[in-house]
Amino acid sequence: MSTSRTGTAQWKRLRTRLLRARDHTCHWCGRALRQTAARGEVDAIEIDHVLPVATHPQLEFDESNLVLACYGCNRSKGKRSTVREQPRPTTEPRRYETWRTW
Repeated sequence: MSTSRTGTAQWKRLRTRLLRARDHTCHWCGRALRQTAARGEVDAIEIDHVLPVATHPQLEFDESNLVLACYGCNRSKGKRSTVREQPRPTTEPRRYETWRTW
C-alpha cells in the first residue's frame, strides 16, 4: 500500500514554506485563495506541480516546480503542463481558396 505524498512530513514542511513565501493567489488565474476554504471549494488553496509528477517524478518535491492554485485550475489542468494547453484539433481547419473568387 502506497502512502499519499501529502501526508508526509517532507510535503507538510514544503507546503508551509510555499504558503509563507508566495502570495495567496492562484498562479494560473489570479484568484485570491483562502487558507480556511474547505477542500473542493473554488478558492481553496492547492499545491500544483507545473510539470506533472506523472511525467516528471524527479520534480515531485522540487519547490521550483510548485505553485499555488485554486481548485478549479488545478483540476482543469490535470496532467498537462499548463492550464491553457489545448488538445490538437481532430480535423483540419477549412482553407478558403480566395483566388477562385477572382
